[in-house]
Amino acid sequence: MGVSLTAALVVFCVAVPLATTYRIPLYVAFGGVMLPLSALTFRMAAKDPTGRLMAVIMALVCLLASAALYVGRDQISLNPHRHTVSGDGGSVGSDG
Repeated sequence: MGVSLTAALVVFCVAVPLATTYRIPLYVAFGGVMLPLSALTFRMAAKDPTGRLMAVIMALVCLLASAALYVGRDQISLNPHRHTVSGDGGSVGSDG
């Protein structure tokens, strides 16, 4: 179970920049990365019962985390910061 939660944490760390860069909802970015990872884990663990259990747990974590991100989507703000630039153009060290 710890491996599945670690994988979800790593996917979340990948999904946040993905969502901010391409301006897609965070739940879509998370589910879009975690679901194929779960499917690949299930495929690689074809005959290993422990691997299949890990893939099922990863799929459950994917569904539950995506649902939680969907429910909290109005509370999540991933807008870039808008910094204002002063009128002097950032002239450092000028006497003028």
